[in-house]
Amino acid sequence: MIQHYCKIAFRNILKYKTQSIISIIGLAVGFTCFALSNLWIHYEITYDKFYEGVERTHLLYQEATFSESTFSTYSSYMLATTLRQEFPEVEAACAVYQRETGLKTKEGKTAKVNCMYADSTFLEVFQPTSILSGSMEFLYSDNKIALTEETAMSLFGSTEVLGQEIEANDTPKTVCAILKNVEKHSNLYFAAWTMSSQFQKEKSEWGVHRFQTYVRLRKGVDAISFQEKM
Repeated sequence: MIQHYCKIAFRNILKYKTQSIISIIGLAVGFTCFALSNLWIHYEITYDKFYEGVERTHLLYQEATFSESTFSTYSSYMLATTLRQEFPEVEAACAVYQRETGLKTKEGKTAKVNCMYADSTFLEVFQPTSILSGSMEFLYSDNKIALTEETAMSLFGSTEVLGQEIEANDTPKTVCAILKNVEKHSNLYFAAWTMSSQFQKEKSEWGVHRFQTYVRLRKGVDAISFQEKM
């Protein structure tokens, strides 16, 4: 029976060649688009999945005052501090900002990288950040810097660079730690991590809105209810 149906189908394909070719090409294009769409959707919804508790972690935003159709993800550092202190639903919160920073070694080797400015609260929210060697001084001193393995290799050709002097946007800094390479499939990708005196100053100012605030809610907390409470 199956052989009979196959013969009929083959004869119809030969009989209606143009229609059959169009149908086959259309089906092939459809399946290809479907597969590519699935890949793209999977890529988009798996950002930062390697972080622990990411399903409970949220980036806060506010509606822009000049338009009802836009929003801003920038806020004051004090927002993260207030959330940690006054909302028991919040397990951890941090405020960070990132910018492109020019790095330069004494030998004149340069690189423009995405540099993160954040303090120790970042590690409470995004725990898998791994320090391979060195110390945590870059979290507390504005003249220290941590480089990822990739950045260290790019600038020095080695990861054995603790104590080396570099300039970050013309500001002298000492390499005090080497970090494991950060996954690029992330909204928080960075190649260097440092602190600045400006960051320290703005931590206590409500009026400065250039930080992005991330919160991780406790297990069982409904995000919609928490949003309404805020």
